[in-house]
Amino acid sequence: MANNFSSRKHGYGNFSHDNRGRSVPGAQRAPRDRARRTSAAELSVDPAAIDRLVTAAAPAADGLVLVPAAGDGALVRALAARGARVAVYEADPAAAGRLAARTRDEPGISVVRADFTRARAPREPFALVALAPDRATAAPLTAWCLRAPAALSSATLFVPQEYAEGYADTYAREHGARHAQEPDRRPEFGAAVHPAGLPGGAILRLDRR
Repeated sequence: MANNFSSRKHGYGNFSHDNRGRSVPGAQRAPRDRARRTSAAELSVDPAAIDRLVTAAAPAADGLVLVPAAGDGALVRALAARGARVAVYEADPAAAGRLAARTRDEPGISVVRADFTRARAPREPFALVALAPDRATAAPLTAWCLRAPAALSSATLFVPQEYAEGYADTYAREHGARHAQEPDRRPEFGAAVHPAGLPGGAILRLDRR
């Protein structure tokens, strides 16, 4: 059975069925967020786009991957198909129950009934892969990654293209300023932007150094 990553403090439960045993730019919602949500919806059902995101994430075989929200489950299944152990978070009890029922017989998938941003992070090394189609979603997820424990090795996020490019530029400027003051200090994360294959979207990849 998969580990329970839910937070007892907040009273979260866990549906599990693993058969294998700082300042963030763009926190305000933009008018085009509706179109970006459409891009995310397209991504969730486009096999080529899902494959692009999963390829960018490059999950390790038997490595733990956290997914903050399941969507229709296509991303979760694609990650599990690559051999990852996937813990998907769903705050809505009914949605979590439905997802658990749909994936009950699929190895490597655990459904955690919890608000991801409040849940306790696992202690073992893990990666994060997420759909964050608007700034209101992307900003708190990025902030979570930057303050995450050292067990987080990487985060691969589908985000609005403007957000990805703005984040990368801001991160580079802030690192340049810190480097000028502390030449021997290395940044905790490296940031890279990759094409997502959908209009208005991009893949933001953060790697712990």
